[in-house]
Amino acid sequence: MDADDLSSIGSLAVALAALVVSLVSMRKTNQFGATTDRLNRLLIDRETAAVHEDKAARFIAEIIPRNSPQFSILRICNAGKGVACNVRLTDLGDRQSTSLIPDTIYRNFPKSLLHPQQSVDLDFFVKLKFGRKIKIRIEWDDAIDKDHAMELEF
Repeated sequence: MDADDLSSIGSLAVALAALVVSLVSMRKTNQFGATTDRLNRLLIDRETAAVHEDKAARFIAEIIPRNSPQFSILRICNAGKGVACNVRLTDLGDRQSTSLIPDTIYRNFPKSLLHPQQSVDLDFFVKLKFGRKIKIRIEWDDAIDKDHAMELEF
């Protein structure tokens, strides 16, 4: 073997080493790109959820006792960050034990707008021998979607 053969073998070895380093580097770059894409997707999903939460209405309700044990107040509140539109309420309760006073429902619902942290108070009558039981259905529209529905039972 002469010097030209040895330099050719050396050049081939250097070229193969460069090819291996290049392939390893390319694989790591692709893995990094995939990880970056996955992290970007997670960030976009989180931002989308935050925007969704900022525009969504969410309802909670609580019973507030009055001085009389037979009369109480049902407070319905928009606890979300978005404005609720076209809020409707349906009394699904058993009329034998508890009764939302219909006049308070007709006077307050349907409600065209219910802003965040705004609430509506409804009077109800409790028949003492049966105890308290209220079941209502709230339906509303918000910036996210139309015809949301929620059933609550107390």
